[in-house]
Amino acid sequence: MDTLTFRSMLAEMGVELGLVPDARSDEPTLRCSFCDKPLRKGGLFSIVLDVCERDGIWFDNAELQKTLAGSAGLDVDPETPLENSVSLLQQVLAPKNS
Repeated sequence: MDTLTFRSMLAEMGVELGLVPDARSDEPTLRCSFCDKPLRKGGLFSIVLDVCERDGIWFDNAELQKTLAGSAGLDVDPETPLENSVSLLQQVLAPKNS
């Protein structure tokens, strides 16, 4: 997802993507698949995302689902793998009881 669209969506939700300090210095730096520049780490709902300022957000395994769940107010442990993404997305998209 491109950065402008993602940041616009976050702004509509009243949420800001924060950059997190680089992890360990012995970890290899990931590079953008499009521009080959190093990716920065961004934090959102306790999930660390890979961010290219030019080309957008790179979601790893289940990070998109967890980000959607966090935006819906669901408590998501970033270390727990999602076994049923369909079930989670149904919860996220379910009408809220007023």
